[in-house]
Amino acid sequence: MRSVGAMACVMLLLLPAVLVNGCYLPDPENDNGHVCQDSPQLQPVFRGNAQRTGVFPSPAVDYSQVGWVFEAAGPVSSSPVVHEGIVYFGSDDGFIYAVDLVLGEEVWKFNVGSPVYSSPAVGKDIVVVGSNDGQVYALSAATGERIWTFATGDWVLSSPVVYERKTVFFGSDDMKLYALSLETGEEIWHYEAFSDIVSSPAVYGDLVYFGGICGTFQALDIASGELVWRFPTTSPIYSTPAVVCGRVYFGNDKGNFYALDAADGEPAWVYPAGGSVLSSAAVTDQMVYLASNDGVLHAIEVELGVLQWSYSVEGTISSSPSVAGGQVYLGSDEGVLYALDAATGELKWKFESGGAITSSPFVYDGELVFGNDDSRVYMLR
Repeated sequence: MRSVGAMACVMLLLLPAVLVNGCYLPDPENDNGHVCQDSPQLQPVFRGNAQRTGVFPSPAVDYSQVGWVFEAAGPVSSSPVVHEGIVYFGSDDGFIYAVDLVLGEEVWKFNVGSPVYSSPAVGKDIVVVGSNDGQVYALSAATGERIWTFATGDWVLSSPVVYERKTVFFGSDDMKLYALSLETGEEIWHYEAFSDIVSSPAVYGDLVYFGGICGTFQALDIASGELVWRFPTTSPIYSTPAVVCGRVYFGNDKGNFYALDAADGEPAWVYPAGGSVLSSAAVTDQMVYLASNDGVLHAIEVELGVLQWSYSVEGTISSSPSVAGGQVYLGSDEGVLYALDAATGELKWKFESGGAITSSPFVYDGELVFGNDDSRVYMLR
């Protein structure tokens, strides 16, 4: 049963803020091997890495041709990921697909029988993705054979993340955040969030971060699932957080975009975007690129949250921006994919597709893949 628990939201607001001492976060001045740079190590997950930065270690896509177009049987809101030459994504048609990156040909598909808005994550050659039937599926990356399923109490719109090739984190509309074993699907812990979770969790140091539609942002201990801190906002949080250099960044439906200290949740700055922030920001160690639903891409410097440039598109924006090779890639609800200079906001090129782009671009080795409401997945090179 799907419901937004108004009473649960009230209970969440009444809970005290909590700060647990002793959590570990990478030191931005000396990261000791932890990622704190423009382009974290690429992972086949939504936003390109566990920190959900939306920054891809790829050359710029100098669009000259459509590599291929793949036809699904329903809209593709799920954002594709690429792993070892295969593109994985879900569709409203109830299938999870694997498509060859070079040829655009189907490798396999798996029928879950319910729309798939969640984006896949791949670890140890296991594809993990949520579905609107309330289950999370783990499939063989090579064959699509089912390995395990895990049932939650409601839709799973949140996109899983695989941490250290052994743990899967994701949220559900049943108001819980889950940690599962990647290999077996056994529950390690779950956290009662008192809020439907559409936001996809991000991992940094030994904390996992997420927002809820009741408007509260929370950080949990990875090992135990215990609350470390929470930060209340005044509006639903749909966007996925990005964590870079000791700060966590996210927006809410009211149009506020927050930069908080990743260790304790103390605000560094708040930026008024002017429109709802439904999508997720791309964040480097110098700039934040966030899209508001009024059709504006904002480029903000990270230290003080000061606007550097903005670019207005036709229509609204549901897709999340991605950064690669000095360019920002962004889809619009009018069906146009834009490539902008990351430093200046200058338009480099644009591509007109056949429907709204609510899926977010994944950039891999100079090639860009995204889904579309016209039931197609496009690869540009």
